[in-house]
Amino acid sequence: MHLSSFANLRNLHAALLLSVAALAGCAHNSVGLEMESRDLAARLGYPLCDVYAPLSKEEIFASARRKGIENMEHTTEWANAAAMIMPGDQFRLVNCQNGRRVHGARGGYSFYGLFRGDELALEFGQMIDD
Repeated sequence: MHLSSFANLRNLHAALLLSVAALAGCAHNSVGLEMESRDLAARLGYPLCDVYAPLSKEEIFASARRKGIENMEHTTEWANAAAMIMPGDQFRLVNCQNGRRVHGARGGYSFYGLFRGDELALEFGQMIDD
């Protein structure tokens, strides 16, 4: 094998490693919502949970529909959340896996939160995941 072939093989290997690293660093879930860092999740009080980047109300409604909550925009829970929002508040999805298997499925708990700074002001749309 020629020396230039080894160099090309090494360049290809390096390019593949960079591509895999870039994909691994992408923090999105299967529904396309962006996850925050574990450091931010811990600061918000949920160090073992997936905390998602701030969501618009449209993203909340679409996400809720994918999780089986139809017409969240017409619920009392949403009305309460909308009435509480103040400038600078953020809506986030929080997904906590319980880490144990229940009837062959890994259970968990998810909710939408209205965050005021680093504090949870309101929890709504609670879901038990399995």
